[in-house]
Amino acid sequence: MNRSVLFAVLASFITGALNSIVYLFWIANSLPEIGSLVVLCLVGGTVVLGFVIVWGLPMHFLLKRYNKISVKWYVLIGAIPALVIPIDSYLGAYYSNLIAHTLFAVYVGVAASLAFVFEYRRNST
Repeated sequence: MNRSVLFAVLASFITGALNSIVYLFWIANSLPEIGSLVVLCLVGGTVVLGFVIVWGLPMHFLLKRYNKISVKWYVLIGAIPALVIPIDSYLGAYYSNLIAHTLFAVYVGVAASLAFVFEYRRNST
């Protein structure tokens, strides 16, 4: 793996950590403590990092192999893992608002994939 891919993965991790703060403010009724913000940032960034390693990097190398390095492909690749939530709900998990949680997962996936592709392009030139 070259340096541009590592920086792109780091950009996705940071995007996931920042989006977890957005999620905490969305579900909290009051201003959360700084400790919970830090823990949730680490958890959110780690979840996004896991999806990037397991799903995003193989798809990136596949897209690169077939010369499909346009933003629309990365948006599609970022949105696909959000399908885990409706499947999980079908298998018995409970979500208070399935549509809102799925749309937020699509948002986080697309944001992480856009951060990945823009950072990759910036460092690969």
